[in-house]
Amino acid sequence: MANEQAGGSKEDEIREAMMRLELIKTQLESLSQQSELFELTSNELERAKKTLSSIKDLDDDKEILIPIGGDTFIYSKISDVKKILIGVGAGTIIEQDIDDAILKLEDRLNNVNKTSQNIFQTMTTLQQQAADLNFKIQTLSKELEDQVSNNVSSTP
Repeated sequence: MANEQAGGSKEDEIREAMMRLELIKTQLESLSQQSELFELTSNELERAKKTLSSIKDLDDDKEILIPIGGDTFIYSKISDVKKILIGVGAGTIIEQDIDDAILKLEDRLNNVNKTSQNIFQTMTTLQQQAADLNFKIQTLSKELEDQVSNNVSSTP
């Protein structure tokens, strides 16, 4: 009877560990998706910063190519390279000096990169927890299997 309870306890531990493992896998998938979004955002901010840095020293009325999507561009003339429009959140756009806008983009980029690093660290921790749980599940399963084998061979 005691062996049956011990076996049941190991089964409960295995079930609990498997549920925790599934939860960790779900969290990892979510964090992975967030990480991809932050990487896209980082690339976009970096591209905007480089573009502003490149055009800030141009003369007014210089012709440039503007990407409009799908690897398609249009020719356009810049009438004022000293001021640009930049989003500040909640759908609000303000006019700002180009150097200030570059600094704002750098700040955003730094924040995105810090958040990405935090996500990466969290994912690393969760991956270690998942590995520990996998090891625990394997160990408990082996113990349960050995226990069942011993019970079967000792039963007359």
